[in-house]
Amino acid sequence: MDWPSAWSALVPVYGLAAVLHAIQPLFAAVVWVIFLIYGRKVLDGARLAEDPWRGRGSPRPYLTSFGLALTVHLVTFAVALSGGGNLGTVVTAVFTMPIVLGLAALFVARTAPPSVRDERLWLRLGLATELAAGLIAPLYLAAALPTTGSGPLVASVGALGLTAVSIAAFLWAPRSARMRAPIVARKIVRE
Repeated sequence: MDWPSAWSALVPVYGLAAVLHAIQPLFAAVVWVIFLIYGRKVLDGARLAEDPWRGRGSPRPYLTSFGLALTVHLVTFAVALSGGGNLGTVVTAVFTMPIVLGLAALFVARTAPPSVRDERLWLRLGLATELAAGLIAPLYLAAALPTTGSGPLVASVGALGLTAVSIAAFLWAPRSARMRAPIVARKIVRE
């Protein structure tokens, strides 16, 4: 797969995984594995480009860190959900969520192909809103807000809404880049 088509396939997989993660992190485990596979395809496709990252370091460490953080997050979340963990397990599961979601969004933003990479506003919006979505649960836990009533539902809907904005920003970036592409006049040979 070439770089732009691998990245174009990565963004919907990221979107599906992020939405499932906002609903229930364990639902997204298989889709995150697919995200890792497509992430490798993006890195392999970009390898053929002359200067893929424009003087910046490769985003490969983001993908590796994401895989490690995701493993810790899902294992501690599963243990906390099964009731076998202590308070430290729950805290680890909640506080690794923004790290996991932030690294995934950062990887998507940093691996954008050159035509899309110039749409910094959309890529930064996608990254910022996904980080904000990941921070809702830790802030809710740190503020010791009640776990009964409508508060948790509002927090979940807020996280899901921010995730939707992130996905929309990443999906809109290539369309915006195509709209900004210069139109070149072609000469028509007249007889």
